[in-house]
Amino acid sequence: MVNLKTQLVKSNFKITQMKEEKSLIEYVEEELKDLDVSTLKLDPEFLKFIAEIIENYNDKNIKDEKIDKLSVFKMVLKKFYKDLSPVDEKIAVGILEFLLRHKLVKKTPLTKIMLFYIKKVCGVASE
Repeated sequence: MVNLKTQLVKSNFKITQMKEEKSLIEYVEEELKDLDVSTLKLDPEFLKFIAEIIENYNDKNIKDEKIDKLSVFKMVLKKFYKDLSPVDEKIAVGILEFLLRHKLVKKTPLTKIMLFYIKKVCGVASE
Protein backbone atom coordinates (compact mmCIF):
# COMPACT_ATOMS: atom_id res chain seq x y z
CA MET A 1 0.00 0.00 0.00
CA VAL A 2 2.74 2.47 0.87
CA ASN A 3 4.33 2.01 -2.54
CA LEU A 4 1.08 2.81 -4.27
CA LYS A 5 0.67 6.04 -2.33
CA THR A 6 4.23 7.07 -3.15
CA GLN A 7 3.62 6.45 -6.85
CA LEU A 8 0.43 8.50 -6.74
CA VAL A 9 2.23 11.40 -5.09
CA LYS A 10 4.99 11.31 -7.70
CA SER A 11 2.46 11.17 -10.54
CA ASN A 12 0.50 14.06 -9.05
CA PHE A 13 3.70 16.12 -8.81
CA LYS A 14 4.57 15.25 -12.42
CA ILE A 15 1.11 16.39 -13.58
CA THR A 16 1.44 19.62 -11.60
CA GLN A 17 4.90 20.18 -13.06
CA MET A 18 3.65 19.59 -16.62
CA LYS A 19 0.73 21.96 -16.01
CA GLU A 20 3.11 24.67 -14.76
CA GLU A 21 5.41 24.19 -17.76
CA LYS A 22 2.46 24.50 -20.13
CA SER A 23 1.30 27.67 -18.36
CA LEU A 24 4.79 29.09 -18.60
CA ILE A 25 5.03 28.34 -22.33
CA GLU A 26 1.67 30.02 -22.89
CA TYR A 27 2.87 33.00 -20.84
CA VAL A 28 6.01 33.35 -22.96
CA GLU A 29 3.91 33.10 -26.13
CA GLU A 30 1.65 35.87 -24.86
CA GLU A 31 4.63 38.10 -24.06
CA LEU A 32 6.13 37.59 -27.53
CA LYS A 33 2.94 37.80 -29.58
CA ASP A 34 3.61 41.35 -30.79
CA LEU A 35 7.19 40.69 -31.88
CA ASP A 36 8.31 39.43 -35.28
CA VAL A 37 10.53 36.60 -34.09
CA SER A 38 11.18 35.08 -37.50
CA THR A 39 14.68 36.53 -37.82
CA LEU A 40 15.67 36.26 -34.16
CA LYS A 41 16.12 32.47 -33.86
CA LEU A 42 19.75 32.46 -32.65
CA ASP A 43 20.04 36.10 -31.62
CA PRO A 44 21.71 36.13 -28.17
CA GLU A 45 19.69 39.14 -27.01
CA PHE A 46 16.44 37.46 -28.00
CA LEU A 47 17.43 34.19 -26.31
CA LYS A 48 18.33 36.19 -23.22
CA PHE A 49 14.92 37.85 -23.40
CA ILE A 50 13.17 34.46 -23.45
CA ALA A 51 15.32 33.23 -20.56
CA GLU A 52 14.48 36.35 -18.54
CA ILE A 53 10.76 35.90 -19.14
CA ILE A 54 11.05 32.30 -17.93
CA GLU A 55 13.17 33.32 -14.95
CA ASN A 56 10.83 36.11 -13.89
CA TYR A 57 7.72 33.98 -14.30
CA ASN A 58 9.27 31.14 -12.35
CA ASP A 59 10.31 33.44 -9.51
CA LYS A 60 6.92 35.14 -9.25
CA ASN A 61 4.40 32.37 -9.87
CA ILE A 62 5.95 29.08 -8.81
CA LYS A 63 6.83 28.97 -5.15
CA ASP A 64 7.27 25.33 -4.16
CA GLU A 65 7.24 23.55 -7.51
CA LYS A 66 10.44 23.08 -9.47
CA ILE A 67 10.18 23.06 -13.23
CA ASP A 68 12.85 22.31 -15.77
CA LYS A 69 13.54 25.78 -17.17
CA LEU A 70 15.84 24.42 -19.87
CA SER A 71 13.10 22.11 -21.07
CA VAL A 72 10.66 25.03 -21.18
CA PHE A 73 13.23 27.11 -23.09
CA LYS A 74 13.59 24.34 -25.70
CA MET A 75 9.82 23.92 -25.99
CA VAL A 76 9.38 27.66 -26.55
CA LEU A 77 11.99 27.62 -29.31
CA LYS A 78 10.34 24.64 -30.98
CA LYS A 79 6.95 26.31 -30.72
CA PHE A 80 8.15 29.47 -32.47
CA TYR A 81 10.52 27.78 -34.91
CA LYS A 82 8.89 24.67 -36.31
CA ASP A 83 11.95 24.09 -38.53
CA LEU A 84 14.42 24.25 -35.63
CA SER A 85 17.18 21.75 -36.40
CA PRO A 86 19.00 19.82 -33.68
CA VAL A 87 22.11 21.86 -34.52
CA ASP A 88 20.24 25.16 -34.06
CA GLU A 89 18.78 23.89 -30.79
CA LYS A 90 22.26 22.94 -29.58
CA ILE A 91 23.60 26.39 -30.53
CA ALA A 92 20.69 28.13 -28.75
CA VAL A 93 21.26 26.04 -25.60
CA GLY A 94 24.99 26.84 -25.81
CA ILE A 95 24.22 30.56 -25.98
CA LEU A 96 21.86 30.21 -23.03
CA GLU A 97 24.47 28.33 -21.00
CA PHE A 98 27.01 31.08 -21.76
CA LEU A 99 24.53 33.73 -20.61
CA LEU A 100 23.77 31.82 -17.41
CA ARG A 101 27.41 31.06 -16.68
CA HIS A 102 28.27 34.75 -16.92
CA LYS A 103 25.19 35.74 -14.89
CA LEU A 104 23.74 37.77 -17.75
CA VAL A 105 20.18 36.51 -17.26
CA LYS A 106 18.71 38.81 -14.61
CA LYS A 107 15.59 38.72 -12.53
CA THR A 108 14.17 42.12 -13.34
CA PRO A 109 10.68 43.54 -13.65
CA LEU A 110 9.15 42.22 -16.86
CA THR A 111 7.85 45.64 -17.87
CA LYS A 112 11.40 46.94 -17.91
CA ILE A 113 12.55 44.01 -20.05
CA MET A 114 9.65 44.40 -22.49
CA LEU A 115 10.20 48.14 -22.95
CA PHE A 116 13.90 47.65 -23.62
CA TYR A 117 13.41 44.92 -26.22
CA ILE A 118 10.42 46.54 -27.90
CA LYS A 119 12.48 49.69 -28.37
CA LYS A 120 15.42 47.66 -29.62
CA VAL A 121 13.45 45.46 -32.03
CA CYS A 122 11.26 48.28 -33.32
CA GLY A 123 14.23 50.64 -33.69
CA VAL A 124 12.71 53.31 -31.47
CA ALA A 125 15.35 55.56 -29.92
CA SER A 126 15.37 55.48 -26.15
CA GLU A 127 14.79 58.70 -24.32
